Amino acid sequence: PVNPPGWGVEWGGFTHSEVLLPWNQSILDWINPGQYFCVSSGNLINQKITLVPLEQSISGLRTIFIRVSQSEVLMVVSHRKGDWSYNLPDNYYGTMVALFDTTKQTDRTGEASGDYQDGITYSKSGVYLHPERSGVVDHTWTHSGAGDWGALMQLGESITYKGINIKLIAVNNFDTVEISKV
Repeated sequence: PVNPPGWGVEWGGFTHSEVLLPWNQSILDWINPGQYFCVSSGNLINQKITLVPLEQSISGLRTIFIRVSQSEVLMVVSHRKGDWSYNLPDNYYGTMVALFDTTKQTDRTGEASGDYQDGITYSKSGVYLHPERSGVVDHTWTHSGAGDWGALMQLGESITYKGINIKLIAVNNFDTVEISKV
């Protein structure tokens, strides 16, 4: 996914998280069943799920995949400073929700001319969704100049897409999200 760049080893040397994102792990069949929770939106029941941050080298559930249509999947991941992170501050935490649409091809023609990387102006097969916020909240982390571009979901924030709500309800060494139908 794009917006923000630099979250996954897929970005080469320009990354905050030196892990292969779970979406790509699943395509390559490099993810174990104990590392992900997968559900179709039609079978979704309200539940709380705790995620291990991608950057930490401990075992556990690392991602949630929610199929929301024949071609769309949501991916929920947790981020923290850990073994596979680059220059993340000690207090950095939160989750990101990516939307993948297998019917779209990524159009890179506008990247140097005002493309907001949201998949609207120029088609993107994967984008990070932004939390619903009552006011303007600047979560930009400027140490590297990349930041999270507002895609990082922090405690109490949520994202709703096609009737599925994902809310970050607890943080400590791990992130707990509540997924529900609205």
